[in-house]
Amino acid sequence: MLLEDILDMTFEQIKLCSKCVYKHKVDMVTMIMEPIGAAFGSKKAKRSLENRNKKSTPKGKKERAAAEEMKLRQLKSIGIDIS
Repeated sequence: MLLEDILDMTFEQIKLCSKCVYKHKVDMVTMIMEPIGAAFGSKKAKRSLENRNKKSTPKGKKERAAAEEMKLRQLKSIGIDIS
């Protein structure tokens, strides 16, 4: 992505992109550091990636569809059209 592309984005789009990149980098570091820590005898972190994902996912099909629809509306409102 070029600087011109970023300058054309709104603040909400930049905020979303930066959150996604930050989360991805944190997940990469966690994925690398957990096995290294386990090799040295450390305990597993209380909030692992699996626990975070399980808590945030809706349980029923209707809840999941409603959550997905809400996310699509949020993305559309900041200018990212997903068809």
